[in-house]
Amino acid sequence: MAIDSLLEVRDTLNWVDRTDDRDFISQPSSPVLEYEKDKKIPNPNQGGSSVSAYFYQIKIYAMRVGKDLDDIDVRVKFIAGLSPDNRKRVDEFGIKKPLKELVKYLVRDPTFSTEIRKYKMGELKQGNESVREFYQKLERLRKLSGGDEENLRKKFLCGISPTNQDEVNHGDQNFL
Repeated sequence: MAIDSLLEVRDTLNWVDRTDDRDFISQPSSPVLEYEKDKKIPNPNQGGSSVSAYFYQIKIYAMRVGKDLDDIDVRVKFIAGLSPDNRKRVDEFGIKKPLKELVKYLVRDPTFSTEIRKYKMGELKQGNESVREFYQKLERLRKLSGGDEENLRKKFLCGISPTNQDEVNHGDQNFL
């Protein structure tokens, strides 16, 4: 007896293995390999890898556990597995932000996170920037750090040059 196709093999095996408690019509036409759900999936860890490489590991982890990247558990695992320096940067940036936003922040230049920290501490000064440029920079940092408008105004007034502070103190309402 010659077997011409794999379908014939399947049909033959199904015919030989007939049992009353199995419903062969509902069975898939081909075997499907599924990951063993009972097996514990190890938590990813950044170690010495880059943030981008670690994020790739997190994506695979999320797929294996059947969760979305926006899931709180995936974000917690991501933060817990970060290197201590990056974990500190995430704490400064805000741990409640979406995972993709955290990764974008971590991949950026580390001096950018220093600017956000200085913004939060009120340590940024106008320097050689125009008033408009300084305000726009503070506004951008306020949005990234989740600050409010009143806080921005205080930081702006503390950071502008002494000459510009005099103009504000003398009642120039159109200054901003």
